Amino acid sequence: SLAVFATFSNAIKIWNRINERVSREDAIIFFDRMGADLRNSFNYKGINFRGGDEAFEFATLLNSQKLKIRTVGKIIYEFKPAAKSFNRRQSDYPGIYNSEEPKLTHKIEGVKSAKLQYYYFDKEKKLYLWSDKWAQADLPEAVRLEIEFEGKDDQTVLVRTFTIPVSG
Repeated sequence: SLAVFATFSNAIKIWNRINERVSREDAIIFFDRMGADLRNSFNYKGINFRGGDEAFEFATLLNSQKLKIRTVGKIIYEFKPAAKSFNRRQSDYPGIYNSEEPKLTHKIEGVKSAKLQYYYFDKEKKLYLWSDKWAQADLPEAVRLEIEFEGKDDQTVLVRTFTIPVSG
């Protein structure tokens, strides 16, 4: 009976681990995707880089489901407090032209809060600074994302800074 109990107890631990709301590994994979998107970002007429403290959007190259090729598109990363999720949505160029709603492609659940910041060079002050909003014509030097997850761990905050090679 002790062997049956030990087996059952271990099975429950494994089941709980698999069904956690979000794992650090899922968040790291999401961050890798976000970094790749930002490294491929560029200025494109009609798709401006715009950002706030909970969402941003920009032009990048992506695989179009309609055209079956890699094409220009718009990526939107956004925090949804009501759903407690941080989402990635995308729209290819035909979808943008037809004013279609961008499709949800990836998301992280169990997000308590998210904060975005944009790194840039202030030409007047001759300093590099962080801003909570971005509405300038050019791309920022970098984007920082800080996500706090719901959970009982002490390590529930992840911070990642993504550089943008074509900025400036």
